[in-house]
Amino acid sequence: MEYSFTLLKNTTDIYIIKNFEDCLNINDEHIGCVTNLYYSPYKEVFDEEINKWKAALELVSEVLEKWMKLQIQ
Repeated sequence: MEYSFTLLKNTTDIYIIKNFEDCLNINDEHIGCVTNLYYSPYKEVFDEEINKWKAALELVSEVLEKWMKLQIQ
């Protein structure tokens, strides 16, 4: 996912994410896909990789949620 940033109005050094909803939606879709793999009975071969992806996507989700709270203020 490529994030697009823009300067906050009347500032010179505060950036906000332009395509915020797209970022959240795509990340949620990916979390859903990885969650399906996580509960698959055939995941054993890819277990370590699935866990890494799940943790990374959850971290991105957490960061995006916190960023969203800051942007709303």
